[in-house]
Amino acid sequence: MRRTAERIDSETSLAKKIADRENAMKELDETNAKLKILTEELIQLKIDSDKKDKEFKDTNEKVQSLRITLSAAEELFEGLKSEEVRWSKDKENLTVSKEKLIGDTLLGSAFLSYCGPFSYEFRKRMIYQKWKDDIIAKCINVSENFTVAGLLADELTISKWNLEGLPDDELSVQNGILTVNASRWPLCVDPEMQAINWIKKKEGPTMKTITFATENYMKHVIGAIKNGYSILIENVTEAIDPNISPVLEKNYREKAGIVKILLDGTDVDVDSRFRLFMTSKLSNPHYTPEIMAKSVVINYSVTMDGLEEQLLNEVVRHEIPLLEEQRKKLVDEINQNKITLKIYEDSLLEALSKSDAANILEDQHLILTLKETKKKSNEVKILLDNAETTKANIYIQRNNYKAVAKRGSILYFTMSGLRLISSMYEYSLNAFLNVYRNALDDAKPDHILNNRLENIKRKLTQLVYEYTCLSIFERHKLMFSFHLRTMIMKYEENLESEEMLFFLRGNLLEPKMKNPFEWLSEVAWQDLDGLINLSPTFKSLYTDVSNREDEWRVNIFFIY
Repeated sequence: MRRTAERIDSETSLAKKIADRENAMKELDETNAKLKILTEELIQLKIDSDKKDKEFKDTNEKVQSLRITLSAAEELFEGLKSEEVRWSKDKENLTVSKEKLIGDTLLGSAFLSYCGPFSYEFRKRMIYQKWKDDIIAKCINVSENFTVAGLLADELTISKWNLEGLPDDELSVQNGILTVNASRWPLCVDPEMQAINWIKKKEGPTMKTITFATENYMKHVIGAIKNGYSILIENVTEAIDPNISPVLEKNYREKAGIVKILLDGTDVDVDSRFRLFMTSKLSNPHYTPEIMAKSVVINYSVTMDGLEEQLLNEVVRHEIPLLEEQRKKLVDEINQNKITLKIYEDSLLEALSKSDAANILEDQHLILTLKETKKKSNEVKILLDNAETTKANIYIQRNNYKAVAKRGSILYFTMSGLRLISSMYEYSLNAFLNVYRNALDDAKPDHILNNRLENIKRKLTQLVYEYTCLSIFERHKLMFSFHLRTMIMKYEENLESEEMLFFLRGNLLEPKMKNPFEWLSEVAWQDLDGLINLSPTFKSLYTDVSNREDEWRVNIFFIY
């Protein structure tokens, strides 16, 4: 019984455990099924999460890209905003210039072809009056404010020329344009050696300087043509060696793709960098039409205004040396800054033109170039503004000495006018400058500026008169004195030109009434009648002569 009970308990326990096992297996299957579902859901969530992460990353990258693009757009906008006014104005000017280009080009071509030998005043009349008026009369469009420098040069080029020693007055700039741009080789009439000094600085140490008297000078010319460097022929007289004619005429011919020229019976290869310059110290040479046709003759003779500026530099250098040194340094800085500013602006335009218009906001190189260019441009503009202000202050102080420079210029051109009497009366600018500097040294000092200036002017006039009279005939001294005084009156005081002409040539018209004075010759009456009608100042002259005949008779007989 006992065993039977134990067996029954064991079977019952086993059945229970089997049932428990089956329940556990069933629960395990259910759990595995749920786990499988959860695992599949987890996998799906992971896929969804990765997809969302990728979308977020893409969106974030797009946002960052848009932010960069927006920043670039803002920088580009701000960088170019300051150029809007200038570029808009340039666009308008270019539109107008395009319409006026035919007339402007015609004037520019005429200038390059014909104006070289003439003085500045004659050039002005030719270009801005005669030719321009003729073009307008023929209904050809031409710029109202046309200038030679505005058409044929730019500020960058002119600034470079100024740094190289070319004066900045309009005549010098015109001469620089002719020297560089004319189709024929230049022959510079350069008695004051302004052209020589500028050309030597411009071309640098590689340029060869010779004369027609140099032994075997053609070998130097041939070497310059072959190797492509510049050559300067100095001291040209009124005749030019015919051996150099092929070079002047540019008798080039192409052989096997190489440009050649026949010189001394030999074909010489022509380097495109070759440049020829010729200068003459003769003040008024007479060149043959053949020479004029083969070269472009350029008149570098100094003008009164140009000489006045040079003499002003001399007197300021003597009286206020620190001011003149500061001015010279400042002018060089201004010209250099103008060159730098032009380079920056050109680099910006070049970067804009080369950039792809569709992806301009993605061009980081352009943005960086723009930022750097604008930064440097602004710095240079500030320097230029400050320099111009300083320059204005300096020129106010310099102008105090302008009266001395003007007197010096008058005296030099009075001396130069003597060559019209005799060709042997030639005076170099260097000799005059020595007299000018001696006057500055010898003039009586004075703490009051006006007194000091008057002392310099008196001493300068005295020394120039004495220096000139040492080299002229006695019979010309009175005429020189008269000319000197009238020149000073003309440019510094108030000389009536009509009265001056009357004094020199008398009355050329027939008198309006018959001679009422028996004691007065017909020639004297003709002059007296002309003087009465010359200006209101002499209206009462006839009445005065009538009322005081005795006194006038004595004086008239003394004159005539």
